[in-house]
Amino acid sequence: MQLDRISGIGETVFLGHEVLKATLTGFVKGLKAKSGELSCNLKNNFLEFISGFSPDQIFSIMIRIVYARRTDPQERAIIRKGLESHCKLVCALFKTGSESDFY
Repeated sequence: MQLDRISGIGETVFLGHEVLKATLTGFVKGLKAKSGELSCNLKNNFLEFISGFSPDQIFSIMIRIVYARRTDPQERAIIRKGLESHCKLVCALFKTGSESDFY
């Protein structure tokens, strides 16, 4: 979600951390909406599950996904450069944030 092109067609960049919280908020809102459809608390189950991972564990999972995809080598290098700090922030947001932080 953090890879984009400048002005939609320019250089590929890894977007800053300010975009991550908005992305996670939208994702958690989607889980809440699906929870009602599925008659379960998908949102809370996911938040409990994801908060059990360390930044290194999240990084290990994400880097495998990056290399499993048919990603352009240039894009892969950009992702690789920003991924560690991205994973640290994901963990920090889920571990230190309260449920109300995602609304």
